[in-house]
Amino acid sequence: LPKNQWNIPEPQVGNNALEDDHLDLVLVPGLAFSMKTRARLGQGAGYYDTWLSTLQKVRISRNLPMPLTIGLCLDEQLFHENDEIPLQPHE
Repeated sequence: LPKNQWNIPEPQVGNNALEDDHLDLVLVPGLAFSMKTRARLGQGAGYYDTWLSTLQKVRISRNLPMPLTIGLCLDEQLFHENDEIPLQPHE
């Protein structure tokens, strides 16, 4: 990756992460996460869920493992063993 003005490697504008065979980490925001099922509740539009689903298909077609996916949230946003997150079909 080329380095920016602070000498930090970063992707160039226009790069498609789906085409990057070296992608090894995806950070995903959410409103809530289930510790039991690992489900994620987003903002409702399904952008991250759709992108992750497409990424999985691309990685399978190339015989590559999925990158590590980490959900970013506060402790208050975690649903524990007996809690359930109200999910939509696209989540």
